[in-house]
Amino acid sequence: IGVAQASPVPPVGEGSLGLSGSGGVAGELTWTRFSGAYTPGTANEGQAFTLPAGPQGIALDNISVTLLSEPDNDGDDIPDSTDPDDDNDGLPDTAEATIGTDPFIADTDGNGTPDGAEDFDGDGQSNFAELVVFLTDPLDFRSRFSITAVPDPADSSALTVTFPTLSGRTYTAQRTHDLLNWTNLTDLPGDGGPAALDLPGDPAEAVNIFRVSVSIP
Repeated sequence: IGVAQASPVPPVGEGSLGLSGSGGVAGELTWTRFSGAYTPGTANEGQAFTLPAGPQGIALDNISVTLLSEPDNDGDDIPDSTDPDDDNDGLPDTAEATIGTDPFIADTDGNGTPDGAEDFDGDGQSNFAELVVFLTDPLDFRSRFSITAVPDPADSSALTVTFPTLSGRTYTAQRTHDLLNWTNLTDLPGDGGPAALDLPGDPAEAVNIFRVSVSIP
């Protein structure tokens, strides 16, 4: 019996292996792949026959299943069984299960934006950033990575920023005067606790803008 994996994979509850033929003539029964829905525990297509007297015997013995090639939904040469992101939308399959997106479709709602780049709760942070980088809830706009900034009373160009951190992340404070060119001021490894950074401005510049970027090494 040869069984080939369908592409795309049929939904659960559809597709079965059965026999076609009446069973009244020797050799007439043929193994056939059926595409319709099936119900476990009942006689489905290819599993029930009206047999005349003296039908041939039907028996199964020593069935073995050999996987000829593993499915690779996104074509990245990583089998689905070991690929953490089966549609390459930036979200791990386990994370997609928590927000109701399809781990085998990069753009579940078909709006042209991959699921990872979407912002389901409209808080300005992508699903990927919330689920993977910040570990916040992408379905709750109140749950987001936030920074508190307090100006330095002794230096109008400087300020102190505070924010929560997570282990395994690097927090990089940056400064710009034109929103085009950013200068790295310091790198801080996260430890799971709050962080406070004193960020120096440039008194010679009329504008000092700061931000904190978060990365996973």
